[in-house]
Amino acid sequence: MKTIILSFTFILGFNLLIGQTSENYSDRILSSTFKLFKSADLELADHILPFLKERFKAELKDTSSFTNPYDSLSNYITIKQSSDNLLRLYCWDERNNGCRWTSTTFAQFRTKSNEIKSVNLEEISTDYDEDLYIADLQKIEINDQPHYLIIGYGGHCGNHIYQIARVFKISDNTLVKCDSIFDNKNEIEVGAGGTGKIEMKYSIETKTLSYNQYEFDQDMGFYIGKKSKISWKLTKSGFKKKN
Repeated sequence: MKTIILSFTFILGFNLLIGQTSENYSDRILSSTFKLFKSADLELADHILPFLKERFKAELKDTSSFTNPYDSLSNYITIKQSSDNLLRLYCWDERNNGCRWTSTTFAQFRTKSNEIKSVNLEEISTDYDEDLYIADLQKIEINDQPHYLIIGYGGHCGNHIYQIARVFKISDNTLVKCDSIFDNKNEIEVGAGGTGKIEMKYSIETKTLSYNQYEFDQDMGFYIGKKSKISWKLTKSGFKKKN
């Protein structure tokens, strides 16, 4: 396995030298790296993952990456950008072979002092779920200040899936998770059985966050088919539950 990893590292270095002579070499290198990661068997992918994260962190330190379209890379990972172009999210599946979904998400943002910074979302708060795959990013206004609604999804053992909504803001040159945005809660987490359809989404037109909420049977230990439609309306101070 050590030989394979050394070979992988050599390939990355060789691609870097070759890519520097071509247009948008960063996009080409990262695309080929993720292509290799996704095509490798699970054991090899697990060994590649730490190198992949370090390579990506190094890429984000280059401020030009913030405006790189990454046309090829976007075929292998999810890239979301806010409408005000101040926040970018990069997310990919870690290819965990267990029953719990795992993913990596890096946030890249422009501060008020015009610096480009990046952070692993797992490092922002201790309650962040590392297995939350990013589905949507929306810029919203709260107290006349730009905030960012992030919706993600995941799954864990017991054939359970879930979706989570959280709100972040750029404050004091850092990206922070906001508290008490959903009434007195700092996030919304909704679960369902493996075949459930939570369908959490935000409407820009109506400023409404909606989803299907499934009833959980405490005695049986899983979600049942009965569901109800829940909506939250964005107000000046945060989201308020409509029903």
